[in-house]
Amino acid sequence: MLYHGEWIVTTGTQKLQNQLVKWLLLIALIGYGLWLALLAWLASTSPDVVISRPQLELAPLVIVGRVLPDGAGGQQVRVVERIKPHSQEAWQQIWQSVRHPVNQDKPTDLKHGAQEEMNAEAEYLRVADLEAAPGWQGIGDYVLFLMPSGRDDRWALVPIPRSAGEFVVLDEQPRIYPATPGVLRQVRAMLAHEK
Repeated sequence: MLYHGEWIVTTGTQKLQNQLVKWLLLIALIGYGLWLALLAWLASTSPDVVISRPQLELAPLVIVGRVLPDGAGGQQVRVVERIKPHSQEAWQQIWQSVRHPVNQDKPTDLKHGAQEEMNAEAEYLRVADLEAAPGWQGIGDYVLFLMPSGRDDRWALVPIPRSAGEFVVLDEQPRIYPATPGVLRQVRAMLAHEK
């Protein structure tokens, strides 16, 4: 802009620059709106439950377990599917590291429909503090990341380790995950990359 006396004279180049700035601002606003729309779409289509990769990597035993009442006011877990370890030898080694009682009580009070078949080959676990774990929704099927608890015949849930550079100590309790197809897909995908 050139000042000539009291009048402001605008040259053609300055008009062009002003229009260019307006167009660039409009393009930036449209891009920002599209980016926000993409974020909203990703948030709405992402899985409801995202599993913890560090928790999975630390777990020597990963199972799909059916949590059932044990008849004494507690729970026991029937192993529905073994996910990790992959080999039978490793499974037996981990399984033998925990003393299992010879006479395991079979669940008597089932709340999910028909009486379940209780065969002698079914493997049952006792897992400490299931009800206190985030993700607990009552009797049902869960993906459990387990380790020997070091006391009697119980297993413990694997805690979520602190992340590198995390200065705030959070009261992170070990999580359990409902055995949904999305959760199982995540677990299998992470274990496939681990091999």
